[in-house]
Amino acid sequence: MNKFKLEDVNSFDAWNDFVSESPQGTIFSHTYYLELAVDKYKLFWVKKGSQIKAGIVLILNKKGNQVVLDDLVIHSGLMFAEDKIQKKSKKKSEQFEITEFVINYLDESYDSISFALSTKFEDLRPFLWHNYHIDNTNSKFSIDLRYTSRLDISELFLQKKDEDTSLFNDMDSKRQTDVQRALESGLKFFTSGDSDDLLSLYKLTMLNQSQMISDDKINRMGILIEGLKKKNSLYLFTVKNTNGLITYMTAFTVDNNFSYYLFGAGNPELMHRHDGTFCIWNAFKELSKLGVSNIDMEGINSPKRGWFKLSFGGVIEPYYHILKIL
Repeated sequence: MNKFKLEDVNSFDAWNDFVSESPQGTIFSHTYYLELAVDKYKLFWVKKGSQIKAGIVLILNKKGNQVVLDDLVIHSGLMFAEDKIQKKSKKKSEQFEITEFVINYLDESYDSISFALSTKFEDLRPFLWHNYHIDNTNSKFSIDLRYTSRLDISELFLQKKDEDTSLFNDMDSKRQTDVQRALESGLKFFTSGDSDDLLSLYKLTMLNQSQMISDDKINRMGILIEGLKKKNSLYLFTVKNTNGLITYMTAFTVDNNFSYYLFGAGNPELMHRHDGTFCIWNAFKELSKLGVSNIDMEGINSPKRGWFKLSFGGVIEPYYHILKIL
């Protein structure tokens, strides 16, 4: 008889409290985010007796028979309950057992499985060892290594001059120059913005990069942005040129003292290279005033975007896409 059991989550308040306390919890697993971002999802508790040991959030397809990735939900999957009393050795072995238990449930319940774990999920061995001695590769999980960049912006709360902060001095010299050139060119930074403007810029950016984006994706982005704004969980920042025209915008989520870079886009016909840098750098300053101490730049997994985000400094952190496609 298995020592663990699954139960449906029937209290959103209890779930959201759990997510806030779990080391693997992110804003993407809060119900208020999920309700805005996706059509179908499922939440489970993993319990040992009456004690909650872990939580699972799964994004599902319309039929509910596949666990799927969604480009608006950066992290999902398994999260462990915070337990500051349990010995480290016991915690590691128990989390291994819980992961095995969850894997077996997923394997038996869904036709295919795809999700992206939190950067704080450490032990991938249960996924790697599942059906280890079976030759059929379709019975095994594959793991796709991904990276993001995390920035500590806590010192910006002191509102020092740029050149007196470690963060500014750790930035690439081109980014430092961009900030100065933006000021010299008369760019103006605004701590607000309209979601329709950002969506228009986003479509222009994708078109300029020869990438197609569906109306459905744009509509979903709009619903998410407006919904999170109403909950004071997302902030838009805008840069305008001397003619009062928008050249660049960005959106950051805020959850307690943590923020995620969610969207950013500029007008290819109006912006210069320094516009994006100026917008993001000043967004850091404003977010620090809100009590944000850390920012996840949300993915550095393509060459152009990766080098741009890394040029602000920051620590590279890995995370993993878990896949089992039949």
